[in-house]
Amino acid sequence: QKAVSLEVPHLSTYSLTVEERTPLHKQVQRGIITPSDDATLARRYQFTMDYLREHGYEHYEISSFSQPGSRAVHNQRYWAHENYLGIGPSAHAFWWKKLPVSRAERWANVRNLKLYESLLAQRKLPHDYRELLDYDTLANEYLLLRLRTSDGLDLDVMETTYGVDLLMEKVDAIAELESAELLTLRNNTLKLTDMGKHVCDALTAKLLLDPN
Repeated sequence: QKAVSLEVPHLSTYSLTVEERTPLHKQVQRGIITPSDDATLARRYQFTMDYLREHGYEHYEISSFSQPGSRAVHNQRYWAHENYLGIGPSAHAFWWKKLPVSRAERWANVRNLKLYESLLAQRKLPHDYRELLDYDTLANEYLLLRLRTSDGLDLDVMETTYGVDLLMEKVDAIAELESAELLTLRNNTLKLTDMGKHVCDALTAKLLLDPN
């Protein structure tokens, strides 16, 4: 209510994740704090969706709401599988050069500032890790990312860009999820229903491609 009254243009609404090796994790282990159960979290999430949409916010990604025209430009590049370049210690990057030869890679820079400076001084790339991504991995990533968004997973793009006919490969799973009213298939695009948003990760796992 406070955020709406202040006309905050963008809201990211994440459920609390208790991370290991934190003071909160120790308090939970000792019984000092009891996290909310799944049913309570589900009610809160549904209320958040209903309340913010009633007040003019667009629910454009699982955990993201915005007033019209205020989507997060930065995050949309992730969800659209577009290139981004990370500069500085701990920064991440994704780069997909499609022509003349497809080559997709992801890397992250070292976290330590002194090591980062030292590697640059030696004219070395300050990478902590770097990996090449094959088409199956890219296809699964696209599926994971796009199903989180209100724009949905475009099956035509999945086939033309990633070489995967998901309707053919996952026809039974798609039919099952559509019958359970967890997703819809319209204009060759898969989109989550509100119920589907509650179980997005489990639902997506049914559609991922078998790497083998």
